[in-house]
Amino acid sequence: MRLPAAITVVALASVSALHAAEPNWPEIEQRALALLQTYVRIQTIDPPANTAEAANLLASALRAAGLEPKLYTSGPDGKTNLLARLPGRDRSKKPLLLLNHLDVVPVDAKAWSIDPFGAILRDGYIWGRGTLDMKGIGVQQLTALITMKQMGIVPPRDIVMLSMRRTAASTASNGCSRITARSLIPNM
Repeated sequence: MRLPAAITVVALASVSALHAAEPNWPEIEQRALALLQTYVRIQTIDPPANTAEAANLLASALRAAGLEPKLYTSGPDGKTNLLARLPGRDRSKKPLLLLNHLDVVPVDAKAWSIDPFGAILRDGYIWGRGTLDMKGIGVQQLTALITMKQMGIVPPRDIVMLSMRRTAASTASNGCSRITARSLIPNM
C-alpha cells in the first residue's frame, strides 16, 4: 500500500509543480505591450541608425530578468548591437539564433494618419513604425527568453538573441557579419 500512496504523492506534487510553473500570461502580455510601445517610440531611423537607446531598453529588460546581455558598437553615432544568451544543457551544440534588427527605414510622417512613432493602441493593434518589421518580433523573442529564464527552463542548446542595427540602408559589415566575424557567437 505504501508504494501506490508514494506514487500518488509524487504525481500530485508533480501536477502542483507544473501548475505553479504556469506563466501569468496576462501579466506577460501587459509587460510585452508596454515594452513594445516604449520601443516603437524610440526613433531608430536608418540612416543614421542611432540604436543605443533601443539596445539599452532591451538590455535593461533582460538584466531585470537575470540574463546578461552584452552591447557592442557597430559604428559611430550610437550604432549599437545587443547580444543575449540563455544557456542550454549542451553548450557544444550550435545555438538557436533569434535574429532581429533595432532600426527602421525612413518614414514620411505626412503619409501616416497617426504619429508613426506614437505606438498608439487602437482596435487591438499597436500602430507605429517597426511594429511588424522588426521591433514587434524583437519583443516577442525577448519575452520568450525572459519567460523561459523565469520559469527555470533550460533548453537543450543555447538560445542566442541578436538585436542589431541592420536594415536595407545599412551595410553588412556593421551588422550580423561583424558580430559573427568577431566570434561573439561561438559555435555558430
